[in-house]
Amino acid sequence: MLRGLATLLAGTAFMAAAGGAAPAPGAVANTLSPRNEDGACAALMGLTIVKGVTVVEAIAVPESALRISDDAVVPNLPAFCRVRAISKPTPDSQIRFELWLPRATAWNEKFLSTGEGGFAGRILYGGNGTDGALDGNLRRGYATASTDTGHDAADLHFAVGHPERGVDYLYRAKHLTTVAAKAIITAYFGRPPVRGGDPNDAASFTCKT
Repeated sequence: MLRGLATLLAGTAFMAAAGGAAPAPGAVANTLSPRNEDGACAALMGLTIVKGVTVVEAIAVPESALRISDDAVVPNLPAFCRVRAISKPTPDSQIRFELWLPRATAWNEKFLSTGEGGFAGRILYGGNGTDGALDGNLRRGYATASTDTGHDAADLHFAVGHPERGVDYLYRAKHLTTVAAKAIITAYFGRPPVRGGDPNDAASFTCKT
């Protein structure tokens, strides 16, 4: 599965470098404009590009505060496409992740993942003024993703009797989230993210892709 996806993304990068007119496989839009970005975002709901990943919501969020729950609000966000998805690499896996895609005019053409510390177990929406959460990364122009690594933060015994969930937490959830995020980014913007970070941006040192 990963080898096939790598081939897909490599082909997309080759076409972009060669200046070919053909769209990337599964591409939602090759040229995004403010008037069609909302539609391109909604179209991600029907995107099937990574085995085991289901997009459960894809909505265009206007410039505003975003209410995550009754007691959690992320303030002062630019307009973006919010993608919520679930990855199930094994029958006992349920990895939740979110990918936030900036407007095409605001995108710096890079992907930057958040950092989930400790036992993780939650999507990192806001950094309270610090680097590394979805909100800060989005404001810097990155396409950015965060994952709960396959379990809930309240459950510190998530891997007892569930070895696959332990594997998800240790490395697989982060890897698969990154693979899926890059594929969705390619489909949405019509081109993959470029590699490397900004040496003047502290967030670039957390994860350069």
